[in-house]
Amino acid sequence: MYRIAPMNLAQQTIKLVQLVLFGIAGLVAWVSRLGSDRPPAANGKGPRPKLLGIIALLVIIGSIASILLRQCGSTQRVDRDRLRVIAEVAAQETIRLVGHSGRVVVLVWGAEGHRPPAVDEQVKTFRQTLNRESRVVLDAVEGITSADPYAEVVLQLDPLLKVMQKHPGVDAIVSFIDLQKWNPGDYQKFPTPRPKIVALTYGQLDIESLMRNNIVQVFIQPRTEPPPASAPPEKSAREWFDRHYQVITPTTGSIPR
Repeated sequence: MYRIAPMNLAQQTIKLVQLVLFGIAGLVAWVSRLGSDRPPAANGKGPRPKLLGIIALLVIIGSIASILLRQCGSTQRVDRDRLRVIAEVAAQETIRLVGHSGRVVVLVWGAEGHRPPAVDEQVKTFRQTLNRESRVVLDAVEGITSADPYAEVVLQLDPLLKVMQKHPGVDAIVSFIDLQKWNPGDYQKFPTPRPKIVALTYGQLDIESLMRNNIVQVFIQPRTEPPPASAPPEKSAREWFDRHYQVITPTTGSIPR
């Protein structure tokens, strides 16, 4: 049985942090009341409820922190597995698109040395799949960045065009960054001839228009509906992918399922 439960690391972490903060706030309020509700012992050697409460508070905080770290680590492993499966399928689709030989450029978010380890593992899996199943060469990995730390993580048109100018003659560009929503007038800015594009998207694009104008040839997109509860367990990475994601090409159709 093959299992990867899709998770959002940021959402999971935020929920856990909220629980920790609520728990700490409640415990601090409880500890602050200790001692004030009880009269001191006559000999002055009675129990020290405040000290015991503080010790209990520290133990509970340590336990919560341990759970938080384990949960985050588990989520990160799940995310790495998910990205690796997507990379393997993207490489296979690239091979089908360009044939068993050619040159490819991959786009990821973040400069080299500043990317999450899961992204580097995704690129590694993509390269290994190309080497194992074809003679297609990964020519370069381009990290897309933004001066604005709060910028939306999307591939804008200008950086994509610059990559095409920097790598003339490549057969395909594979983007692991969701594309920005472009206007039909932007299509005229693309050079001719130009590399084919394989792109990961989360459903905000006019997929039909991009394919009809031969801008993007392959989309990889999450399915909009969860698998039925009666579905049998997945036995391979590809079965997991086909259940949670879909490959959209002009021949398979452009309507997400």
